[in-house]
Amino acid sequence: SDAERAQADKNIARRKQGIADDEEFIFTHKEGQHIWTRLHVSPIFQDNSYKSSLAMVTDITAKRESEQQLRLSEQRFKSLVQNSSDLLSINDANGVCRYVSPTIVDILGFAPDFMQGKNAFEFIHEEDRDENRGVGGFFKKSGRKLKDLFKRKDKKEKKKGRGRGKDKD
Repeated sequence: SDAERAQADKNIARRKQGIADDEEFIFTHKEGQHIWTRLHVSPIFQDNSYKSSLAMVTDITAKRESEQQLRLSEQRFKSLVQNSSDLLSINDANGVCRYVSPTIVDILGFAPDFMQGKNAFEFIHEEDRDENRGVGGFFKKSGRKLKDLFKRKDKKEKKKGRGRGKDKD
């Protein structure tokens, strides 16, 4: 077609200027399946004069399918985390919060972005810090709710004698 010929002329003009290109295309195999490809075209010069172009076509179908699967997995994870009624936190090896679910507002009163970049142990009641440090210690079963280990933003006091986590009436 005229449009395809005009595009080819533009591409040749770019090669003559020394410009290489990378583009991705989908081809349909004779058996009907789609094949993702990357086309890399480089100009070839001899004695400072454009002579031709070298084109390489690479099958990138597996790469594109892997990227798609990763995107879908990330979307499922994000949906699960953001729609959970539980407080979820992703912390690095040092306890620094890298992600905190939006439910932190309802449970502890903090905005998620306030917690990100801070060490989670800074928000644990002082009397609970030592027993909850270390691998797995943070999630130790102590008969109390995990949320009761944390300080609330509103700093509500706890009732004496009824265990931590009980708000004053």
